[in-house]
Amino acid sequence: MTNKLIAAGCLMALTAAPVFAEETVNAQDAAAQKAIASAFSEIDANHDMKINMEELSTKGVKLAKFKKADINNDGSLSEDEFVAYSREK
Repeated sequence: MTNKLIAAGCLMALTAAPVFAEETVNAQDAAAQKAIASAFSEIDANHDMKINMEELSTKGVKLAKFKKADINNDGSLSEDEFVAYSREK
């Protein structure tokens, strides 16, 4: 009986561990996403939902990095472009 309880406990622990690990990763991902969104809002000085080179240069970002992040080459970074570039680092 005791061996069955121990085995059942081990099985529960082994199957629960991935769930807890996934929850931790999801929480970390959510925190990172929130930090990136906050940074985007802070840099977007005119609140037009895009970041231009002038806005980004106030944070010390060089033109080469801006161009790399500007995937569609429209001269500004959408939030999606900003998130993608931020996650690359």
